Amino acid sequence: MTTPSGRRAGVVFYGKGGVGKSTVTAHVAVALRRMALRVLLIGCDPKQDSSARFCTDRRVESLVARVAARRSVAFDDLMVHTSAGVDLVETGGPEPGTGCAGRGVSRLCEMLDHDRVAERDYDAIVFDVLGDLVCGGFVAPLRFGFADRVFIVSSEEVASLFVVNNVAGMVARAREGVSAGGIVFNLKRPDAPIEVLRAYADRLGLPIVGFLPRDQAILDAEARNLTVFESAPESRIARDLEQVAARVLAIAEAPASAPPTPLDVDGFWGFVREHRDLL
Repeated sequence: MTTPSGRRAGVVFYGKGGVGKSTVTAHVAVALRRMALRVLLIGCDPKQDSSARFCTDRRVESLVARVAARRSVAFDDLMVHTSAGVDLVETGGPEPGTGCAGRGVSRLCEMLDHDRVAERDYDAIVFDVLGDLVCGGFVAPLRFGFADRVFIVSSEEVASLFVVNNVAGMVARAREGVSAGGIVFNLKRPDAPIEVLRAYADRLGLPIVGFLPRDQAILDAEARNLTVFESAPESRIARDLEQVAARVLAIAEAPASAPPTPLDVDGFWGFVREHRDLL
């Protein structure tokens, strides 16, 4: 099966560290696979936590580790078939203080380009990328043309909302054809200010892909290196994640949306002060 439109879905997930970006991204990739799509998940976070949700037949060796060991970094050397049916590549990262993680992402995209991965038989390529966009290397999946829809995972926390604004600014400056898919709010508090988050997304011109409540089923699944589709398939969070994945696919197949309208620094902190009693 291909995607309904026949167009490959190329998507990138960004988000501040600690908001559950890799958890959401991995579950979206598996949900797409459960829709009978052929999916490649590419982890671009130095922590290599894209692979933490899968019980693989062999350890996932990263591109950066193979480069350091002076071993081949061809796609077929790096790609791992996971038990969930998703193919997986991990970029990895340098030892702290010894290099640039963004350079590893650029090197990975060079490899994907050299090995003509775009011509392989995948219906969806999903990137899990560190959210801090100070380094241009983290934008490489968009610059090389492997993806053109940007999704942001955020909590209700101010620091996470700041990253959302940064990513919106990056998308507004991106090449033609790249557009914002929207925000997945992965909530930390049961009393998270939903209406404030809606107002913030509207201010930035970003659609909301979904709200995901904090759920113990996710933590239980991760403790077993599984997704909730395997460990708790009837849970509410499993259904919520399936709905998010379906929305991601629909947006990835749709024409590019209008560019977002990020706030300047004063505008962002003005919004925060306006809603400080709730955030």
